[in-house]
Amino acid sequence: YSADWVASVNASDGSLTSSQNSATTFDINSLTAINVTANIDYGSLALGATSSVQTITITNTGNDLTTDVTLYGTAMNCTVGTIAVGQQNYTSSTSATPATALSTASTSVGLSMRKQTVSTTAVTSNTRWTLTLPSSGLSGTCTGTISFLAT
Repeated sequence: YSADWVASVNASDGSLTSSQNSATTFDINSLTAINVTANIDYGSLALGATSSVQTITITNTGNDLTTDVTLYGTAMNCTVGTIAVGQQNYTSSTSATPATALSTASTSVGLSMRKQTVSTTAVTSNTRWTLTLPSSGLSGTCTGTISFLAT
């Protein structure tokens, strides 16, 4: 929780002959930051199959008024073979089937997250993911990277 921080300064001259009060609010330092669920586990899949939908939770942990989320990824390297980056699909909709192919280029997820204003209520959004395997050329364990960025 990144609450607004307030700083007060009281200044006076040596003779205390005059005083002036003023109050000004300003940002000292803004932080754009998110926390993302650690892993997507698509489970064991047959060649040519599509995984069940997996959910990733994104939490706004910064103090900027609004944080946008972008992402990009890599191909998944397997014990034998490689899964192209675009075989992973995502959506930020809570009801739609993931249909946007992951890319190696940074792409907006379509989420604009407000900063948290109540210490007991985290600001979160979800993305939903699927993986479709090619029909041949793979075996073993596959791993890749999806990078989420706060902008």
